[in-house]
Amino acid sequence: MIDTNLLEGMVASNRKVDFCMNCAEAKQARRAKDKQDTSTSAPTDDPGATLCVDLKTDMTPDRLGHKHTLTIVDHATNYNRVYLLRNKSDAEGHLEDFVSEFERQYDTKVKMIRSDGGGEFSSTRLGRFLRNRGTLHQETEVGMSSSNGKAERFHRAVMDSVRAMLWASALPQRFWGDAVLYASYIRNYLPTRANADHASPIEALSGKRPSVSHILKFGSKWTSHIAHATKRSVKKRAEKGVVIGIDLKKKAYRVLIPRTKRVISTTHIQNIDRLDSRAVGRYMDAVDTDNTDTVEETHK
Repeated sequence: MIDTNLLEGMVASNRKVDFCMNCAEAKQARRAKDKQDTSTSAPTDDPGATLCVDLKTDMTPDRLGHKHTLTIVDHATNYNRVYLLRNKSDAEGHLEDFVSEFERQYDTKVKMIRSDGGGEFSSTRLGRFLRNRGTLHQETEVGMSSSNGKAERFHRAVMDSVRAMLWASALPQRFWGDAVLYASYIRNYLPTRANADHASPIEALSGKRPSVSHILKFGSKWTSHIAHATKRSVKKRAEKGVVIGIDLKKKAYRVLIPRTKRVISTTHIQNIDRLDSRAVGRYMDAVDTDNTDTVEETHK
């Protein structure tokens, strides 16, 4: 301003100031974050080597009382797993279980866990578990969630899917937990631009292209076989139900039975949309917010 004669009554000093501490303390902003969360900041981009984890409190409790979601994403392949939690303290146990299962099932070694600075991943128990396996734990700076961008972006994408699934199915909001698990499962099977040749996460991890023929629409209408029905009985041999996910432990579908307010696991289902429309009747009338307040879990 002095050099350009914009001020009067001030003489310019010949002393050059390279750095002003007071100015830095008053005006310094965060360093611009790299646009891409790539292998440059990961120890390796080998499949399974770096897991990005994130814990979120999403909304009101779901039908089973879950309030939090633990998201785990493989940095290299985008393979994911989501856990529903009632308490944040449950996160470390699920993370330990996933690491052990992931390494065994996909013949890989987890070299680094990347998380934010939340206390949920700073316990003595988890630290001992990781040290015993030679696994590093990298924490992002406080307030710099973008440093763990892969997990953050994945969570946002899953929740976008969840909202769409609930709206399309007309199921109450408390089924958001079921929708989260199903959306997470489906994304492992879908091609993604994040992987080479648009490979699905499972293909990128295992080298085998998975089939998607078993994936059904969330909230689609089916009939489920009643296990206790016998050939000689005149009772109904099927119940109307709504598919809300897949039971990985039983290789079966998870089906909500509106009449009994129960969720069952079964493979014995038939698509009701393929039946004569005159026989279907007002099917969805049974699925209303008042009749699904208390939903029990059972298996067939």
